[in-house]
Amino acid sequence: EVKTSTAVEAIGVKIMFTNSVQITFISVYVPKGDCDTEEVAHLINHNNDFITAGDFNGHHTTWETDVRPNKAGRSIYEALIQVQNACLITPKDLRTRVDPSTGKQSTIDLTFVSPRLAATATVRKGPHLGSDHFPLITTLNATPNKISGRPSTWILNDKKWGTWNQCIESYLGSKNFAHTMNPEMAMQIFSDALEKANEENFKKSRSEGTTNQEPRRPWWNEDCANLVKNARKSYRTWRKFPLSTVARSEWTKAEAKKKKGILAAKRQAWTNFISDLGPKDQTKMWSFVRSMTGKGTDPTPDGRPINNNGMATNDPSEKAEVFVNFFSSAHPTGIPNNTAYQETICRQSRLDTQNTLNDQITIEEIEKCLPKSKSNAVGKDLVNNQMLR
Repeated sequence: EVKTSTAVEAIGVKIMFTNSVQITFISVYVPKGDCDTEEVAHLINHNNDFITAGDFNGHHTTWETDVRPNKAGRSIYEALIQVQNACLITPKDLRTRVDPSTGKQSTIDLTFVSPRLAATATVRKGPHLGSDHFPLITTLNATPNKISGRPSTWILNDKKWGTWNQCIESYLGSKNFAHTMNPEMAMQIFSDALEKANEENFKKSRSEGTTNQEPRRPWWNEDCANLVKNARKSYRTWRKFPLSTVARSEWTKAEAKKKKGILAAKRQAWTNFISDLGPKDQTKMWSFVRSMTGKGTDPTPDGRPINNNGMATNDPSEKAEVFVNFFSSAHPTGIPNNTAYQETICRQSRLDTQNTLNDQITIEEIEKCLPKSKSNAVGKDLVNNQMLR
């Protein structure tokens, strides 16, 4: 759960990846740089892998030089000391924002990740897109679990529930289910009974194939590309001479021309599309609308390959072997003790209390939750909640 307050705005989402691991992504904005340590600690303290990034409006010498720490910066620094499973991966002096008035650069857009992701994650600035903040590109060694199309499901038939129950009872009786004491074996028998009863009484829907990719930016043309190119060129010129009023004026004019040209291209693309639209083109229309609004993109984060005896490899096991062979002979000495980290680690290791989220699910909880669950909320086993009721 992501908590927000008057000082912190945040929104989060969990994404499943190919190794069946969830990664939590949280976008943060601290508009006035007036956040407390507890608020920051909540955003970067997670039991699973996570990425917390955004505009914190925080200044501190930990991530930029020659600055005076403000409240947000001090809160972030204290939170990093308190939370042991969070790493700041924003390079020092990345200069993520440029003041449009003075040209002064600052590093206030920060990215925090879990230790496992921090080993291979990178953060770099993207191209200038017209904002006073640069876009930040974070690369992870992870691949999202993509689902193409809709999976097949059981088509339930209310007239078949009687024979369905009889089939389950017959199968459970043949396997001596009532006297099975091994939980894993009992679960397997019950799952097999459900699968057998479903196959004999219900039909399965066909899985939908992959859908064609929507057209990307139908309004984009050569004129738009030239306008964007000129605006970026003018911006780079102004960055070299931030005190030049002429360079700043040229950049402002180029930005205005770019926005005006792109807006005109969008309007023209919409006009051309409407003129060719027929009475049965609803699907085509909504596909075009989603393209115009920039939805449907699905970037894939990949890890960075390393050199192994002259060959590039991206396999995790091969990478681990390379690192072991390279660093096994090195044994650092004279590492200073960090009492703050040591005290926190010792205190956490002595705790005997177990997190309530790790407690076993009780029958009472299942009986209370099942009636509230939607009938079509199925998992990978395609077991419908209506079957369990």
